[in-house]
Amino acid sequence: MILGVGIDLIEVERIRKIYDRYKAHFLERVYTEDEVSYCIKKGVHIYECLAGRFAAKEAVIKATGGRIKSYKKIEILDTEYGPMVRIEGNANYRLMVSISHIKNLAMAIAIWEE
Repeated sequence: MILGVGIDLIEVERIRKIYDRYKAHFLERVYTEDEVSYCIKKGVHIYECLAGRFAAKEAVIKATGGRIKSYKKIEILDTEYGPMVRIEGNANYRLMVSISHIKNLAMAIAIWEE
């Protein structure tokens, strides 16, 4: 049974501007080390990667009705089957997420299942 659905859309440029202003502080506050490492490997597409993960985290927060309040507790991992959600300290959340990009936009949808 579906318990919640969340969706988020963000401009990649917004993430770039936030990063340019706050640098490592922004990365440390929002992303896990593995997420940052993964996005750095994307080279010129780093901001698209960061924006996609930011949108996914926002979608997860919305899908769970705000039960998860910290971006750092939500980790978006890359697997051979697509992105996977890991919630720090709580394996009881069954979440699926999909991330998409087009031009200067990143979008994500999250579904919380029982």
